[in-house]
Amino acid sequence: MGAAPSSYAVIVAALSEALPEGGLLVGAEDVARFSRDWSCDHFGRPLAVKRPGMTAQTSALMRRCWELSVPIVPQGGLTGLVGGAVAASGGGELVTSLERLNAIRTVDPIDFTMIVEASCGLETAKNAADGQDCLLPITFGAQGSCRIGGSIATNGEGMNVLRYGKMRDLVPGVEVVLADGRIWNGPKVLRKDSRGYDLKQLFIGIEGTLGIITAAALKLFPKPTQAETALIGLRSIENAMALYARARRVCGDLIAAFELILRNGLEMALRARTDPIDPLRRRYPVYVLMDTAPSAKIELKDLIESFLASDEDIVEDGVIASSRAQAECLWLFRETMAETQRRGGRYLRKHAPRAAGLPLDGSQT
Repeated sequence: MGAAPSSYAVIVAALSEALPEGGLLVGAEDVARFSRDWSCDHFGRPLAVKRPGMTAQTSALMRRCWELSVPIVPQGGLTGLVGGAVAASGGGELVTSLERLNAIRTVDPIDFTMIVEASCGLETAKNAADGQDCLLPITFGAQGSCRIGGSIATNGEGMNVLRYGKMRDLVPGVEVVLADGRIWNGPKVLRKDSRGYDLKQLFIGIEGTLGIITAAALKLFPKPTQAETALIGLRSIENAMALYARARRVCGDLIAAFELILRNGLEMALRARTDPIDPLRRRYPVYVLMDTAPSAKIELKDLIESFLASDEDIVEDGVIASSRAQAECLWLFRETMAETQRRGGRYLRKHAPRAAGLPLDGSQT
């Protein structure tokens, strides 16, 4: 990979030449916010932090790091929980923050695609698609702070994976800067293309080990015309799986999300609320949060009500949101679990209790 690692002063001088003012951070206070991820369980000590503002700058910096044999750690929104975007504690790795590469290049409501830069926020991209009467379906609890590039590099699944697939299924093409600075320009939007190797798949889910994603094309979909959200209480995971199988047969592709929540998880979410009131009349060991969202007009609520009523031997209790605000309130139970867990400390438990064996009052034995 080139010559032996150069001295700190030489590296800083070489990288500073390729960046505009403020593009390279070296002071302890300046690099502090790039030293940990969202979980606060992982800390590192970056050699420095480079912040390119264009793909060409990213290319030039990668080429210089290649020549100087400087290891690089790409960073996006730092919403990860496993330390993958945190530099080593030894101080020898250079963090490459893509926070300045955040533009939306195009939104095409006819072809149902958009092209965005790597550090465009997921929520920003979803709002841009919504403004063109389209849906970008990938959805995370951290969508207000996570970035498109990191979501692709980790092959994010999100809550709508059942209907729309993972990031791997939603990315027609990516623009990548390789380790030696070469640019592989592939943010193509053509869907029906069977030519040769599908090279973009090499860069999805590999967390920057083969190159840094600087931009990507994303698939869009027609916006749903209506949506129904239900929270369902169950006795066991086995009953949840039986409900899932029946839901797939009755509701088909209308299912947008089907999330399993154990009682412990719901308890964590309740602790984060100012009004810790159980959403159902009794406590259950297992819950399912289900979303259905067609893009064509059908009698959706009648379908969901009849489906739940037909599974009385499985469904103990449930509630169907009567408004979008109530639906968002139900989803908050799911989205706040991770944040509450973080406030409680690092999660070290090796074995979760078998939900099927828990009594209906939610206590553990």
